[in-house]
Amino acid sequence: MLVLDDTYISPEVFAFAESTQEPIFDNASARRYASEGKKLNIVDNSQAANERIIAFSEAYLDEVKQYCDTETARAITLCKDKAECRRILAPLFPNYVFEEYSVDQLAEVDPSTFTLPVVLKPSTGFFSLGIYLIFSAEDWQAACNDIREHSNTWSEQYGATVVNNTNFLVESYLDGEEYAIDAYFNEQGETIILDILKHDFAGTEDVSDRLYYTSKVVVEDTMQAMKDFLIKSNELLGFKNFPVHVEVRVDEAGVVTPIEFNPMRFAGLCTTDLSYFAYGFKTYEMYLRNEQPSWDDVLADKAGKRYSMVMLSTDGTALPDTYSFDYEAVQQKFSKVLACCKLNAKQYNTFGVLFTEASDEDWKVESNYILHSSLKEFLS
Repeated sequence: MLVLDDTYISPEVFAFAESTQEPIFDNASARRYASEGKKLNIVDNSQAANERIIAFSEAYLDEVKQYCDTETARAITLCKDKAECRRILAPLFPNYVFEEYSVDQLAEVDPSTFTLPVVLKPSTGFFSLGIYLIFSAEDWQAACNDIREHSNTWSEQYGATVVNNTNFLVESYLDGEEYAIDAYFNEQGETIILDILKHDFAGTEDVSDRLYYTSKVVVEDTMQAMKDFLIKSNELLGFKNFPVHVEVRVDEAGVVTPIEFNPMRFAGLCTTDLSYFAYGFKTYEMYLRNEQPSWDDVLADKAGKRYSMVMLSTDGTALPDTYSFDYEAVQQKFSKVLACCKLNAKQYNTFGVLFTEASDEDWKVESNYILHSSLKEFLS
């Protein structure tokens, strides 16, 4: 069963839904798409109790919980409560420190009581919204001021189910490289990994989602460590028939530490389509069919190539009521663009998503450019 929503749904997802006639969760978004001519198999939501379910954002998870089985509802609730998820996984990460505060308590917190740096973020969040790296008392005050100014807007944009502006976590800052994993746990609770993405940043203080990429090297070098981490985590979490998008950090010693488990979906805004453009399979189809990639075959001809998901995110500057973004010009900065998805930046804080392919050498130039560009040269 597919759960559609009003955020970006890609042509690839619609083509899959129409060609397979996969059951569609009955909600306002699905009915609107059907009224616009999409040939969707919208079914009674009572079927959700007996179906594998995959969503493309977290907007309708509260509704899904009303119809799915008890264990799936429990898993959704646990993933969305980052503090509780941390408490359950704490035996695996005894040195990881976290505290939860209400938004009203933040201004009263003395940041000198923490071992800095720390990360401050919403207990329920999405898309790097409301995430702050705190290196000093001044950083803490600036973050609190920004939360007061913008947190209501986050919930209005994505809904309280997706971004909650009332509770925040303070967590240990994790050194190391950041990755995202699209995976699911099957009916026996076994781990099936569908993609591994490396998340690159412009610098230490960058928390944006500007660039993720996958490659033969990324998958082969990290697969076993990521699988071991998910197996150990699920011994405590107990998820079955459940898809997740997991963000982690890997330190110099190879220790994998979770940032968060995101429920019932893979990479958001349909960016999980990167697996299709890079490797030829759809993650959501693999999950619904209880299948997994044959990685030796998938990676056989991928040496020396990198496949990127580029978020054309804004720099935070307020946009005028009307604006124009030159999508053709920005694509010229890349050697090969596989797809360009255009978004309303006033709604999503990003002009769109590019899926690209590049040689290792070209990628070095392209990634350095996009990580440091304000994109203002394409905006008018």
